[in-house]
Amino acid sequence: KITSENQSIKDKIIALTEKMLDLEKVVLSDLVDFKDFTIQRFENVEVAGKNLVLTFNGKDYKLPIKENSELVKRVISEKYYDNGLVFNAESVTLQELKTLETIDFEQQQRLKCEIDDLVYQLYFGNETEFKELLNN
Repeated sequence: KITSENQSIKDKIIALTEKMLDLEKVVLSDLVDFKDFTIQRFENVEVAGKNLVLTFNGKDYKLPIKENSELVKRVISEKYYDNGLVFNAESVTLQELKTLETIDFEQQQRLKCEIDDLVYQLYFGNETEFKELLNN
């Protein structure tokens, strides 16, 4: 039962759930600076340091990654490389890159664990009481 004493826990659960769902709205253009970039098709895409490197006609174009370069690297590797090693696309379009879903599943998992802990607190007082309840 939600009481005035545990309302703050419920509010935190709601806020964390919203934050977890917001992670599913992130696309590559939220993390990479595509501003003023006009080339529309590329033969290769990779991450080097804190840059997304796009190759067109043998020339590399480096676009700065604004945040979370490891996530960008993982998403690019999973989408465009077989076993993380061999580029598997004939070409990649700028629009495809900009709209590529870039979900941080690790962050979602951390938030889910935090939410689970708060649910235990909300309904069972603490995790120890919950485990004792399950064992009886």
